Amino acid sequence: MRGATWDMTFYKNWLKGDKQNATTPRINFKQKITTDNKRTTAMINATTPRTRELSSISYKIVKMTTVRPDSTKKPKHFMCLRPIIGRLGNLMFQYASTYGIARSKGMEVIVPSKQRLVNIFHLHLGSRVLNNTSMCKNVRTKREIRICAFDKEVMHFDNNKNTALEGYLQSYKYFENVTDEVRRQFKFQDPIQNKADQVIRDIYKRHLENENNKNRSWTFVSIHVRRGDIVNHPNGYKVAPREYFNRTQNMFRSLYKNVLFIVCSNDIKWCKGNLQTENTYFVEGNSAEVDMAIIASCNHTITSVGTYSWWSGWLSKGLVTYYFPPAKEGSVIRTQYSKDYSDYFLPNWTRVTL
Repeated sequence: MRGATWDMTFYKNWLKGDKQNATTPRINFKQKITTDNKRTTAMINATTPRTRELSSISYKIVKMTTVRPDSTKKPKHFMCLRPIIGRLGNLMFQYASTYGIARSKGMEVIVPSKQRLVNIFHLHLGSRVLNNTSMCKNVRTKREIRICAFDKEVMHFDNNKNTALEGYLQSYKYFENVTDEVRRQFKFQDPIQNKADQVIRDIYKRHLENENNKNRSWTFVSIHVRRGDIVNHPNGYKVAPREYFNRTQNMFRSLYKNVLFIVCSNDIKWCKGNLQTENTYFVEGNSAEVDMAIIASCNHTITSVGTYSWWSGWLSKGLVTYYFPPAKEGSVIRTQYSKDYSDYFLPNWTRVTL
């Protein structure tokens, strides 16, 4: 079987409410996807040695490269999660990076109970969530140099003193030492996941109303389209164009026999007018966290640009494509990434350059 798929048995069990035999499908990290080299190369213009061809991708947990956490010692000191200006994706990076650094230093993380992430995920599984965080007011502060690059100096401090991190900390390298722990904490709370599951069930039910779609196994691919505030952004963000989504949709159709696309976006009107519509469903009217749960519940993900799209792909675990480059050369935002973007994008993700 080439990839996890949703079949009729799964669908029937899910509609009956049989959670035990109808869990949300996930990708096996040990699964290896192969495809014709020539066809793949024609569809994906991989321009750097770091970009992996689809024919050589093998899903596995990224090897740890930073200090391993010591879980045998009770933390004596703490790190504070300081709120920043930003939405869901930004907040997730700040928490995950702070947590990863704290674990590598043998410290615990203090999270204010009013923090937005507390009501979306299960942060209490790894951090102390408190109503009163006054102990964080006068602690030492560490700041990053660049927003989207790994800064080793951020991790160089005495762990015998309480510390707060300030910044966006948008690099997976800060928390690759605790990937499994972050995944457990970034599990959506039940009301959010249940809503996402219902949306997917409704889409699948509607999809099977067409007799031609029955008695087949379907691979679910989510598409996140970020537009809105970053279109013509003065700091130099690039917007993934129509050609990127068409190319990646065709790519997945070449990899899997029956593909169903689910689209989430802050500009659904643009999506309906520009994306391929065959076996494609557009999701509207949900919160940002429900949309992210929908995207993450699919087998594979087509991301666009921005941290929200990044985290949606990271949570999905399957094959993830991303538009490259995400910033205009010479722009303000380009200076915030590392030279080759390797601090930001995971090495096993698939880069698509037009």
